[in-house]
Amino acid sequence: MKTLICFISLFILSFSATANELPHRHSFDVSGYGKTVLDSKAAAEYSLKKRGWMIATETDTTYEAKLNKRDIRARIVINMKTPVVEILSYTQREDTEQIPFKPAQQRTVLRPYYPRGWISNIERDMKHYLANQPAIDAESVALSKNAESPEFRLKRLHSLLEKQLISEQEYRDKRQEILQAL
Repeated sequence: MKTLICFISLFILSFSATANELPHRHSFDVSGYGKTVLDSKAAAEYSLKKRGWMIATETDTTYEAKLNKRDIRARIVINMKTPVVEILSYTQREDTEQIPFKPAQQRTVLRPYYPRGWISNIERDMKHYLANQPAIDAESVALSKNAESPEFRLKRLHSLLEKQLISEQEYRDKRQEILQAL
């Protein structure tokens, strides 16, 4: 009987240790807005900054942010690889509990916590941003850079040559490329 109680106790302890490490998953679809991953990323950044989150790390399609408020330590990862935005929440709340067999003593423990309201605020902010902002398109950004007049591009090219930032051969090649595009 004692071995069964020990086994159950160990099982419960091992489960509670891993429960702190398991994220809560929350996902929502943003494909209805006709926006790109760049738009979703801009929306996530807008929402996180608006809500006071500190962006810890950033990649092309992911943000990791942290927030410490009152007795809650929150860390979220927002993944935007597909039209479905996924938010993983690794959040803990500090609680005090009675130490067994020592009624006058307490200890502080971290328990898993799901900040449902915080996550829904991020979702709401992102959807609002996506619905009201013009699309950021990588092709249009590239086209706007290339949409300068040939005259301006030739003057800028000549300026680079005069400052000796490019060679005579590079100048001739690029000049020929600009003139052929006319």
